[in-house]
Amino acid sequence: MTLLEITTRQFFADLEASGARYALLRNAEHLFDLRKENSDSISDIDLVVDSGDLNLLRYVMTKVAVENGWDAAIECDHWARSPVRNHNIEVFRLYAKDPLVCFQVDVFHAFLTHGVPLLDERQLLDGRKRDPARGVMRIDSHHENMIRLIQIAGLADAPRKRERYRRRLISHARDHGFAFLGTLSSFLGGFAARAVTAIQEDDLHRAKRWTDLGRAWFFARFALRNPVRTGRLLVHRVTDQTSRFYTNQCGCVGRFHAPNEEARSTIRSVLDEMTAGNLINHWMERPSSWLGIRERLAMEQSSLLLRWAGPGDCDVDFRACVSRGEVASLLVDFLAFRHQRLPTSRAATGVMGYA
Repeated sequence: MTLLEITTRQFFADLEASGARYALLRNAEHLFDLRKENSDSISDIDLVVDSGDLNLLRYVMTKVAVENGWDAAIECDHWARSPVRNHNIEVFRLYAKDPLVCFQVDVFHAFLTHGVPLLDERQLLDGRKRDPARGVMRIDSHHENMIRLIQIAGLADAPRKRERYRRRLISHARDHGFAFLGTLSSFLGGFAARAVTAIQEDDLHRAKRWTDLGRAWFFARFALRNPVRTGRLLVHRVTDQTSRFYTNQCGCVGRFHAPNEEARSTIRSVLDEMTAGNLINHWMERPSSWLGIRERLAMEQSSLLLRWAGPGDCDVDFRACVSRGEVASLLVDFLAFRHQRLPTSRAATGVMGYA
């Protein structure tokens, strides 16, 4: 088995043993094969975890990192700075330098629509069920496929993923019929059944229209019942979004110095490998320090903007590197040291007191 496969299996075994209340949000079918379908890139693991059990999760990530020899373990707070728990996503990453690969776990506390919780942490966890084939906890299958229905409408640029989601949704609707439609209607009103019919007919435009109306119907009901809370949620959501795009991006600008074009070519090649290994979402070269909308959007999604700099004005100096492995090591260290490090010494796992 690969390092990713070994780590994934141990992670869930240790998470189960810890007693943490968790559930897998989606894609259990590919849980132990994180390579994306028809792709060389790697998927993240999306979980919902009880807020009171986050330290247990940190302990498990630390333990897995130590016992499997990962080079760095970090927690990214880019999506987790809101005072509203439902808006936060804790992101945990393990980095390896050889092979260049990342194991990432994203922890959600709600599924949002228009900034308010369509499903909050309690709802996601209360309906969870064990997947007997994989030995992990999953959210309720009706809830999972409602989320899938909403996401399909936004996958116009990802036809393979859209078709995979569509097949699973159609299969679930066929197997569970009125029970599934009843759950959908309780959240999205009468628009839900029309959206499912449009999905079955592969009419993406019509499906999006009905899904958007269903989400708007849910938001209107939520706002009428909780006017003060809705206003507070929207204010915090706008503040969070502004911070994520302008002052607290997960990605960054990296000012690198390379002595010649051959060294630059090696750095570019390693960055391509890091993208395939999920260490970064994307990278691009920028000749200037000016950042436009395109660059900020990329940085919000953990992309790296590369700018060549002189030896006295750089974040990383590659002049001393004589091998590709040394280049990779410096780049991984550059990424890791930008975030909060989880303790990865063997002694730390026994004394951190996370549990």
